[in-house]
Amino acid sequence: MNKIVLKSLAIGLAIICFFSCDNNQEPNKIEFSTKQLQTQDSLFKEIMVIHDEVMPLTSTLVKRKDILEKSKQKDSLTNNLILQLGTAEEAMWDWMYAVKPPKQFRDSLEHSQIMEYLNTEFISVSKVKSQMLLAEENSNQLIDNE
Repeated sequence: MNKIVLKSLAIGLAIICFFSCDNNQEPNKIEFSTKQLQTQDSLFKEIMVIHDEVMPLTSTLVKRKDILEKSKQKDSLTNNLILQLGTAEEAMWDWMYAVKPPKQFRDSLEHSQIMEYLNTEFISVSKVKSQMLLAEENSNQLIDNE
């Protein structure tokens, strides 16, 4: 009987300890100044301007890739261009699905970390833009010459 009482007490104490812990605490909220929030949001908007500028180009790249795949000309230049077009389009989709707005990090990262992330994304989307524009330019040259 003592074992049952001791087990019941132990279970009761464990339950009391479990429920007495403040599980409703909010995670450590990191405070940002208005200027920091504006800086983060402004950089994210710049990133999205680049995205919005070249995102419509994905459909052009797909069309050009289809034209080249159906082309009777199947040399290494054409095959490399088909690969370049597909890689550029895929780079946009990969980047787009991976990028996160700064508000998603505000509960867990400091301002400097968020800015580092956003600067990295600015560089990434700029590279994607260059890749897409180069693929378009190269495909224009080849398709216009056919």
